[in-house]
Amino acid sequence: MTSRQPSAAVLADEWTANRAPEVLVGASATIRRRRRAGYVGQLTGVGYTPRIVALAGLMLRGLQQGSGMRGGFDPPIGFAAGATLAAAVTAREWLSCITLGWYWGGLYWSALGVRPPPDSRGLPITIRGVQL
Repeated sequence: MTSRQPSAAVLADEWTANRAPEVLVGASATIRRRRRAGYVGQLTGVGYTPRIVALAGLMLRGLQQGSGMRGGFDPPIGFAAGATLAAAVTAREWLSCITLGWYWGGLYWSALGVRPPPDSRGLPITIRGVQL
């Protein structure tokens, strides 16, 4: 339910503030600024689109699945729903799109058989004497 707007933004490759004028009825100053910035970015070709942001999430998930960074980096689906709701409240749709890419990336990379090397024991990172 919370991924409906970000999914539509990724499919249309246009931010919701630019795509759905009904969002702007009584819109806050933040949404009006986001809309203006989106149009300027679209006109000049500068800035990130929803598909690029979702692709970033998908690629980060691929990096996570192809390496040994499994522990602690697989948040439950409730995390995605909470992050998407928080992004909607703060009018920051990029967070919803990157989260969407992250979760779809799990299915995508699994279907392609992306796994860490068989002899991988994770990343040998030491932080203040604690082995992760």
